[in-house]
Amino acid sequence: MLPTRSIAQDDAVWLPSEGRFPLKTEHPIAPERPPDLILEPENSFELPANGQPIIRSFVVPASQLKTARHLQSLELLPGSDAVVQHAVIRLDLTDDSRELDAKDKTTGFPSRPELPSLRRPEALFTVWTPRASVSEAPLGTGWRVHPDADFVVTLHLKPNGSPQEIRPMIACWFASQPIHHVLALRMANETIEISGAAEEYSVRDSFVIPVPTKLHGIYPVANQLAQSVRLDLFKPDSQGERAFEIREWKANAQEDYKFKEPIELPAGTRLEMKYVYSNSSGQNTVPKAVKWGPNLTDEVGELYLQLVVDHEAKAIRLAHSINRHQLALAIERAEQRFDPDSGAHAELAYLYADLGNHETAVAHGQKAVVEAEKTEDKALQANAHGALGAAYLTNDFQFSAEEHLKKATALDPNNPNHWFNLGNVYLNYKVSAHAIECYNKALELDSEDARILNNVGTAHLTLYEPAAVKESISHLRTARKHLEAVVDRYPRHSLATANLARALDLLGEKSEAIRLYKRAMMLAPGMAPTLNPLLAQLESTQ
Repeated sequence: MLPTRSIAQDDAVWLPSEGRFPLKTEHPIAPERPPDLILEPENSFELPANGQPIIRSFVVPASQLKTARHLQSLELLPGSDAVVQHAVIRLDLTDDSRELDAKDKTTGFPSRPELPSLRRPEALFTVWTPRASVSEAPLGTGWRVHPDADFVVTLHLKPNGSPQEIRPMIACWFASQPIHHVLALRMANETIEISGAAEEYSVRDSFVIPVPTKLHGIYPVANQLAQSVRLDLFKPDSQGERAFEIREWKANAQEDYKFKEPIELPAGTRLEMKYVYSNSSGQNTVPKAVKWGPNLTDEVGELYLQLVVDHEAKAIRLAHSINRHQLALAIERAEQRFDPDSGAHAELAYLYADLGNHETAVAHGQKAVVEAEKTEDKALQANAHGALGAAYLTNDFQFSAEEHLKKATALDPNNPNHWFNLGNVYLNYKVSAHAIECYNKALELDSEDARILNNVGTAHLTLYEPAAVKESISHLRTARKHLEAVVDRYPRHSLATANLARALDLLGEKSEAIRLYKRAMMLAPGMAPTLNPLLAQLESTQ
């Protein structure tokens, strides 16, 4: 166990007058019993004695788990406090990280911050600094970890003059089934561009809470140029209040802050984040300009907020708002760094399609195709046609979507996203056999994607015909297999839950079908008009 460290008063951490933050947080679980499980990589990594700082990721398999468990607390032992400046733990449900590790000649692989399969936990702040001890989820919550998953530990390493053996270990404490629901809100501003010699530069972000929520903790992230950070709350019909502030930012201020008592946030509460930076050295030399980025020489400005709600339906609404917020941040970043080439237009086409701004998505997709056709780069052309096809698909222009997605799959047959979207076109056409062909090709390239698994299950479900018993039973069993895989890993996936209920209903498993119909409507009340008649008919036969 690493020693428990307190928040020292001389760190200039501003505490609200109510004294919300304790100077030392006692962990309610870890001191009482040893870890339930300790996980580590198969091999160590040798950090050279000298050289530039590096960022390296290590795969830590969770395969010792026999079934999915809820992680209540964890502690990272990074391998060497002397050279590890910072660490982040994420989860990978795919083989992406393992494949990158296998390709590298030594243990681990160079950090890939853009790797889409890496997921941050909802219940825990899994960022480590030399002052950190045990990371704890709010009581009654937990981070669900599947035995097929891999923890991915990313370390910021700085050689100190002597070789070091790096082998990060994760100590785990598990909890029973959560009774509350915790989500992580990332507030950020990725448009940071601090000019040389800038004495004061600030960025902001805001978010409106859609349902009654409790704020349990905060984790600030910034680099060397940060001067201060604060979070203000503006509750409906009340004056603003400052929930958190660090007036003099230091590197060791980047850690997990827990409130003594959670802050109640009524629906409609606006959260406002502000970071202030300085790039003035006070010397005659002019410092270099600094932008947002993943490297130690770049700058960042993030606040991770630990939010807890008492009902799953509220968690769904909050998660939807958080997802839209992240899309808006991504669009803001893409537009601020916009370079009028095909790749930039394609990125914005995908982002605007996900956000539901269909006309803007199509406009960017069309420009992406025009720019890509000026080149002989097939990958670029495939990306452009795929983006335009996706934009047309969300705009319900199926014929145009099919045309461009066919071109995308022909130009780049190894992209699962193009096959997935083409399958969606055929599913919308009600040509389920063609849809299944496309989804199966997508699954060959990415067997873990919940979207593909749900839709291929749905396509098999649509092929059910009571008159063709043998063939129909085969389709229903295949649908069940794929849909259960989604629901097992993503219990809040309302559409997969509803589709699985229908498959079990047709397979004659009435009791479980009734339970899943009710759960689907709880997760997505908008499904009630469609599912209630099916539920009523099923209950009448019980």
